[in-house]
Amino acid sequence: RTPSMPASRKPASSLPMVRTAASEGANAADVLKFLNTVLRRNGVDNRGGPVHSTINCVEENDAEEWHNATWDLKQMMYGQSRVNGKLRSWALAKDIVAHELTHGITDYTARIEYLGESGALNESYSDIFGVIVANEGQPDVKKWNWLIGEGLMEGEKALRDMRRPEKFEQPSHMDDYQKLPKTFAGDWGGVHVNSGIHNKAAYNLLTAKDADGK
Repeated sequence: RTPSMPASRKPASSLPMVRTAASEGANAADVLKFLNTVLRRNGVDNRGGPVHSTINCVEENDAEEWHNATWDLKQMMYGQSRVNGKLRSWALAKDIVAHELTHGITDYTARIEYLGESGALNESYSDIFGVIVANEGQPDVKKWNWLIGEGLMEGEKALRDMRRPEKFEQPSHMDDYQKLPKTFAGDWGGVHVNSGIHNKAAYNLLTAKDADGK
């Protein structure tokens, strides 16, 4: 998710549009249901406002792949990547849908600045809720999948791992915080990099055992 989005809205013809749209709609519906039943929130804006999505976005240079998804203050935008020779929409991943909708909630509530340390927290909260929503049907946290965006990249790779951030070159402790330029090239101060620190803390909290080891 980046604040600047060089993407057009041209759907790729090689990807089954109906299936992708239906899957994204189902994922968005699941997230909105979670907001309503678990968080007692009436949609992203808490007023029951509509959630709009544009799928299979491509870059302005007409490249078929745009490895990204974003909340742009008005709608969801999902790119696509080539996996095993076929284009795969990022809208198919429930954790990604939940991640981006959580950015929307952040914009309507805390408005955490998308820059540096605060930006890393912004990203991390979206990862946390992405994982929680994606694993909602699994009551045993020991069996949860802690990967973010698994299967969206070639080789069925993921984007991040909350349990082991180091697998994706993210720090997992504040001692290893990376001070990066607060520019587009510097990931706005490492918002997608340093989010691993808070992600690991959340993982430790969510999997912590009580005094009885339960």
